Amino acid sequence: MPNINYEAPWVRQYLLRMLKYWVENFNIDGYRFDVAWGINDTRPSGPAFLQSMRSELKEIKPDIYLLGECDATGLQYFDGKFDSGYDWSLYNLLQKTINSRAAVTSLDSLIQWYRSPSYPPYVLPFRFLENHDETRFIDLFNVQQTKMAAAFLYTLPGVPLIYSGQEVGETTQRDIINWSDPLNLQPYYTKLVHIRDSNPALQQGSFMRLKTSSGDSVYAYLRMAGDDKAFVINNFYGAAIHTTIGIPVDTLHLDPAKPWYANDVLNGTTQEVAPSSLGSYIVNLAPYQSQIIVLSNSPLTAIIEKPSKPLSYALEQNYPNPFNPTTTILYEIPKTERVTLEIYDVLGQRVATLVNGVLQPGQYTAIWSGENSAGFHVATGVYFYRLQAGSFVSVKKMLLLK
Repeated sequence: MPNINYEAPWVRQYLLRMLKYWVENFNIDGYRFDVAWGINDTRPSGPAFLQSMRSELKEIKPDIYLLGECDATGLQYFDGKFDSGYDWSLYNLLQKTINSRAAVTSLDSLIQWYRSPSYPPYVLPFRFLENHDETRFIDLFNVQQTKMAAAFLYTLPGVPLIYSGQEVGETTQRDIINWSDPLNLQPYYTKLVHIRDSNPALQQGSFMRLKTSSGDSVYAYLRMAGDDKAFVINNFYGAAIHTTIGIPVDTLHLDPAKPWYANDVLNGTTQEVAPSSLGSYIVNLAPYQSQIIVLSNSPLTAIIEKPSKPLSYALEQNYPNPFNPTTTILYEIPKTERVTLEIYDVLGQRVATLVNGVLQPGQYTAIWSGENSAGFHVATGVYFYRLQAGSFVSVKKMLLLK
């Protein structure tokens, strides 16, 4: 994107029209701006364009997500411009910490800086273990180290990324993904997503480092949001550890008249605790193990049962993605109404219609074999699939590779 001539008014106007078009017509969730740092740092009109772009897009859709390919520590990129930037500092420091070349204290200092008044409160660092420019994490570390790092990332503030194929242990950077999951990582990542999604404290809660008796070998922290309270313990040491966690009990505001359970929702264990005992909470950790402990009035068996949820409007990510030649699309509707599911190219032209009719409430599957409405195979590239059911509209992106 830095190669675009932002000095020309008509170019800036064209870009704004294009960006607004996809939001207004397809209700997309947001944009990722490639080499965003270059727009800001090398184009005289770049910063002003980014600010006006943000203002106009947020006016259309206040919760649109604007991710810039820029360093999350560079405050100049968030002066009314982007919502998130890539947390390269955490990416590099995390690897050094696992390799014992950096201290947990240094890791905590970085995280605390992001939480300080020095950092814009509306900016959400974009946190990752992998991307297409770097060696895969699973190629650098063993399975247990990778799992611990993923649990750490998914329990931090900010926006965590699971890069395409990371959840199945893919080792190549840009080749076709092997979805067979030879290391059986997908169930673990699925559990992490569910844990974060079902615990508000892990999404937007406060963050406090907890003292441990193991120094810099164990990183423990408390996350709280309203009545939701969880603490996370990560063993960065390559041996088993017996440690004591010091939780400031007065900050928890737990009713001593009620029963309390420390539910390790990651490892599936539960322990009844007295609030006063949490000031010296003893744990045993395997090498590179994480524990995600949610405080609850019910034991784990009672809180992890999934009640059958009512149907809702939903459009899932296609699978596999990228794909060749066939991919599956799952969607759900809660009531009887006309439904269309259509495929579009990057120019916004309709390529194919998979569904067009009145459907009963339920969950449905659609298959696209990479053909257009005329029955011809389409070219390699990015495509969008758009579900409309009544007033509900959802659009997702997919990649066809040949």
